[in-house]
Amino acid sequence: MDQSTNLIALLATGFGLALIFGYLANYFKIPSLVGYLFAGVVIGPFTPGYIGDQQLANQLAEIGVVLLMFGVGLHFSLHDLDRLKKTAIPTAIINIFIITLISAFISIEYWGYSFMGGIILGLCLSVSSTVVLVRALEKRDLIETDIGKFSIGRLVVEDIIMILVLVFLPVFSQVFLNPQLNQAEQTLFQSFAPAMIAVFKIILFIILMLVVGRKILPKILKAIVKTNSRELFTLAIVSAAVTISFFSAKFFEVSMALGAFFAGTILKETEFSKRAELDSLQSEMTNLKAAIASVQEDIKELDTSARANAIAVMATEITKGAFRNPFQVQGLIESDQNVMVSPEVPAKITRILVKEGQRVSKGQVIATLDGSTASSQIAELEGALSLAKINYEKQNRLWKQNIGSEMQYLQAKNQNLV
Repeated sequence: MDQSTNLIALLATGFGLALIFGYLANYFKIPSLVGYLFAGVVIGPFTPGYIGDQQLANQLAEIGVVLLMFGVGLHFSLHDLDRLKKTAIPTAIINIFIITLISAFISIEYWGYSFMGGIILGLCLSVSSTVVLVRALEKRDLIETDIGKFSIGRLVVEDIIMILVLVFLPVFSQVFLNPQLNQAEQTLFQSFAPAMIAVFKIILFIILMLVVGRKILPKILKAIVKTNSRELFTLAIVSAAVTISFFSAKFFEVSMALGAFFAGTILKETEFSKRAELDSLQSEMTNLKAAIASVQEDIKELDTSARANAIAVMATEITKGAFRNPFQVQGLIESDQNVMVSPEVPAKITRILVKEGQRVSKGQVIATLDGSTASSQIAELEGALSLAKINYEKQNRLWKQNIGSEMQYLQAKNQNLV
């Protein structure tokens, strides 16, 4: 086969077989993951027929595990890992120790394995599959629960322990395979030194991720967010997962899955974790809306009963125009300044010379009054005044003639003055 199409052939064959066997597994009430594994066996090197490119297959599988563990890391935080250290670390160590001893005993006693061979087989059987466990937790919606977080925390601990086992395995094999330890001291030191360097790299990687990564990654994402581009933000998230996992395996000799998991936990600690989650949910919502609209249109086309029971309606074209709609309201009008007009003497109004609401000016006659009452009162007062004047003149003459009393004179004088 042409080498330039190996990747396309592997994807086409792998996806096609995964679809077929996944469907069959689901049909027989078996987890779909079993069908996917069987599809991988079919195109593997141990079965006849087409054999996929193993190097490409391993790289594609590694990319899948990287993205899977990065997504799992987004559900975790450093606080969760710190909280689980008292339970996940002892559980993982005890689990590995017990299963390794049992497997090594059975393989050495009954299968004829050597001591180191039995230990290695036991170590291989003692760890859990990351993909299988995470898929099982996701299917049952247990990732966010305490059980799910405990299981993922134990996976992380097992991954770190297996890295330490791999770097120290040459040292242990040198000790157990060389009975003359005194002659092998130089060789033992040569094997032990790289192991210590690997341990130092692991510790350095964790420190860099927890200290440096928490400061650099948010700054990079903040600069990307300022562009207001969803594509760049998504690309930045994927790039962070793949890049950190690759460099963690290349320079620090840790697994790419562990590097991706730490990248997800670091991103979880930043303010952009919710942005990443929102971006994913919005994309899913958009796809769901489009799918729902498409299915609804297909149903309308296929449903003949709906067309038969359809009700005819009349549509009227809407045109732009003025809206006129009279309405009545009740209200009370109050003036901000009132003026009271009253005559100097009581009288009856005979005529009003202005109309309601008309503007008037100072000195303007606005009404005429009936003066008969006032005239009679004036005439009465004038008569009383004339009588008082005559009485005063009379008393004044008598006073000058020394006739009459002084009291009568003063009373007549006061009445005349009034």
